[in-house]
Amino acid sequence: MKKLNFIKICVLLTSIILANAANAAVPVGFWKVDQYNFVTKALINSASACVKNDGSFTINTDWSGHWKKTGDLLLFRMNNTVNLEHSSAYSLTVMHARLMTGHGVGWIGLSTANDTYTSSVWTYKGIC
Repeated sequence: MKKLNFIKICVLLTSIILANAANAAVPVGFWKVDQYNFVTKALINSASACVKNDGSFTINTDWSGHWKKTGDLLLFRMNNTVNLEHSSAYSLTVMHARLMTGHGVGWIGLSTANDTYTSSVWTYKGIC
């Protein structure tokens, strides 16, 4: 009986440690970003993102912004560096250290008439 209780405690502690490690991981590095149309699910494009330890990131060469993380939720906000009226934001969930999924929205200026809604899959590729 004591051995069974010991095994149960070990399994419980291991699951708690692994869950905390996943939530504590900072998604710093090089990511492939696949964006899909929110409604039709068709692939819109693929991009490359460099997420930096200082809370900043870039996507391709024409988007840059900042990110925040709480638990397994990440929030990204960015502006287009070529056309400064274009803005975008993502809400992502860290599935594990190499995969994040979520949704994004892009807009032009203050208008909501040209919003673009996406689903996205972020796959870790290495160091940037």
